[in-house]
Amino acid sequence: MVAGGYAALSKPVYVASALVRIGHISESATEGNQLIESAEVVALRLATRVGKVVEDDQTGVRAYLASSEMHLVVPGAVLLTVKGDSGGHAHSVLQDIVDDIRKAHDELLEINRRPYVDQLERLDAQIAQTRGDYERAGVLIDELSMRDPVQASLVILSRGQLGLSLREMEAERPTLAQRLLAPQMRPTEVLGEIATPSTPSRPRTALLISISAALGAIAGAVLAMIVEVVATRRHRRDGD
Repeated sequence: MVAGGYAALSKPVYVASALVRIGHISESATEGNQLIESAEVVALRLATRVGKVVEDDQTGVRAYLASSEMHLVVPGAVLLTVKGDSGGHAHSVLQDIVDDIRKAHDELLEINRRPYVDQLERLDAQIAQTRGDYERAGVLIDELSMRDPVQASLVILSRGQLGLSLREMEAERPTLAQRLLAPQMRPTEVLGEIATPSTPSRPRTALLISISAALGAIAGAVLAMIVEVVATRRHRRDGD
């Protein structure tokens, strides 16, 4: 009965959680990849927000970041847990926290990406220019082959150098482009999805009612035994 009363009076608590995997940036060809921000730093930075209540202006329901900790199994990941008076508000608060993390990391990722993007754009421009020169040299060779063979030979040599440069740049491009893709560069992301909790994590009403029923049955049995013992002693005393 006590447990049942506690279940009736306790405010429900909804728990929403998200596993956030920190993205990668590409420092250099020799140093390899590194996290945009270490999971430990993220967890410690968010620890300052743990326990701070966020109240919905319209409904008055509240939620707060309950924990922020490094994940023990997934490398470079942080497990965030939000508790609230409603599943929807807990989900909303958690989504805002995740969005803040991703926004900050996306800005850092873009800063790191920009030099590679600029380099790739310059390389594409050089490839286009060299390919155009190579094709124009072929046309010029056809024009000179009959009337000026010596000049045509010089153009052939020049065209060969253009072809060599073009092949080297085209061979360089896939390596440079790959540095802009995963796993060299990867944005921060949520593994799975942030689901809206539909049932509270506590109080466990069914469990508390079961405990209450069990305690009631035990109390009833003990009371029956006491009544029986008292009745037996009274009967013996009356008999004496």
